[in-house]
Amino acid sequence: MKHPELIGVAGTLAAGKDTASDMLTNEYGFYHVSTSDIIRIEAMKRYGNIERETLRFAGNELRQQFGADVLCILAIEQAAQAAPGRPAAISGIRALGEAAAIKDRDGLMLFVDAPITTRYERLAARGRIDDGVSLESFIESEQKELSNSDSSSQNIEGVRAMSDVVIQNDGDIDAFKAAVRDLLG
Repeated sequence: MKHPELIGVAGTLAAGKDTASDMLTNEYGFYHVSTSDIIRIEAMKRYGNIERETLRFAGNELRQQFGADVLCILAIEQAAQAAPGRPAAISGIRALGEAAAIKDRDGLMLFVDAPITTRYERLAARGRIDDGVSLESFIESEQKELSNSDSSSQNIEGVRAMSDVVIQNDGDIDAFKAAVRDLLG
């Protein structure tokens, strides 16, 4: 089976987007660009930090200023310039306009999810949860990203609904990797 030339990788925080993107790169020859990296660079320029709230604000601000699909378009252009002729995996898709940009180019949208307690534990194990951030605070923060009516704001639930494939990453890493491999045949 021939895999798509463009895959958008979306999902909830710590669900396995980076693992899926790494597999696409290392096993299938995709060139990977993260929209989150684009936002981090811009957030540092504009605000001097890359705290979660700043990243959320900067990403929404960029989409409002330059279009709901701007981060995805920049990532696709970056991939085309850096690796002409290679398929591209664009991760960090968080807004409806970004998912639409993938689908408008006949790309496949992959959404990765896992239970919120599992994701919280993964972040804690990686040292990416600040001291004192409870599961309840984590849930409250995530709610800000789940659903917005504006196509330029983060809308994880809407992106999930637009996705072609949803992989639930609630088992071990080998089961998750097998699901990604099954996707590409």
